[in-house]
Amino acid sequence: MTQTELPPSGKINKTIMRKTLILLSLLALLANGCKQAAKKQADTVNNKTVNKQIDNVKQYGGIYTYGNDKDSEAPKGEVYMYPETDSTALFYLFESKGAPSYNMGSIDGRITIHNGKATFRKRFDYAETDCVLRFEFNENTLTVTEDENDCECGFGYGVYVNDTFKRSSTEIPQYYTTLTNEKAYFSEWREEMPENEESSEEKYYVTESAWESVQCRKYQEDDGYTNIQECVFPNANLQQVYTIVKKLNPNLKSELPVSDIKYPSTEEGCIEVEYQYKTENHLFIKLFYNGGVTYVEIIEKENETQSKITYSAD
Repeated sequence: MTQTELPPSGKINKTIMRKTLILLSLLALLANGCKQAAKKQADTVNNKTVNKQIDNVKQYGGIYTYGNDKDSEAPKGEVYMYPETDSTALFYLFESKGAPSYNMGSIDGRITIHNGKATFRKRFDYAETDCVLRFEFNENTLTVTEDENDCECGFGYGVYVNDTFKRSSTEIPQYYTTLTNEKAYFSEWREEMPENEESSEEKYYVTESAWESVQCRKYQEDDGYTNIQECVFPNANLQQVYTIVKKLNPNLKSELPVSDIKYPSTEEGCIEVEYQYKTENHLFIKLFYNGGVTYVEIIEKENETQSKITYSAD
C-alpha cells in the first residue's frame, strides 16, 4: 500500500491560517454590505416618515374654483386659502347655486391642516347645531364637504357644499371680496379677532392656569378628525380634576355623580351623556352629538390624577 506523504505541520498551519483569513475577509465584506443596505433602507424609511409628517400649509395657499365662470347661470364657487402659520390657514369660501334661484352663501374661518386634511367647526348664534366643513387637499384640488348632520353654516336656501375645487392660482391671496362687494384683507381679519374672545384652547381644553404645575399635551389622530388632550395634575384627586373639566362642557353635571348614570341633554347639540365608573378612581364619560362623540376620562393615582379629553368627529 502506498502511503500519501503529508506536508510538514508548519505548512499545514500556514495553509489553514491563510484560508481562515480569506474566509474572515469575505464575511466582513458581506457583513459590511448588509449593514450598508440596511442603513440605506432605514434612511429611505426615515425620509418617507419625515416627508409624511411635514405638512407646511404654504403648499396649499392660493385660490380654488369650480364651475364655469363665463356662464352666469351655472353653479360656481371659490375658496381663498391664506397660510397663517406652518399648520393653520385662514379661508374664505363662496358658493352660488346658479339659475334659477341664484341662492348663494359664504363663510370664512381658521383651520388646522394635518396630512392634507382639516375640519372646520363653529356654532353660530342662530343655530342649534354646529357648522362642520371637511377640507381635503390633493395635489392641485381641494374637496370641501359639509357635514350631513351638522350643516347650519348660514348658507342660502338649498346651498350645500359638497364640491371639488381646482387650484386656479398659486399666488397667496391677500384679500377676498364679500357678498356686499367689500374687500376683506386676511391680515386685517386676523388682527381684528377680539383680544378678549375666548379661544378654543380656553373653551375646550385644560389650560396651565387651571391647576398649579399641570402638564398637558395635545395631538391629533384619524387625519385630524380626532383631537386629544392629556393632562397630569400633581397632588390632585378625581373630584378636583372633575371640577376643572366640567367647566369645559355645559352638558356635564355640576356635582360629580357617585355612581353610573345616563341622561339626555340638549345643551350645545348634545343628545346623551353617560357616566361610567370603571373603578372607584377611574371615571369615563361619553357625550354623544349629531356630529361626533366627546370622551372625558379621569384617573386618580397615588400622587397625581390624569385626564384625557377626546373630541372625535363622525
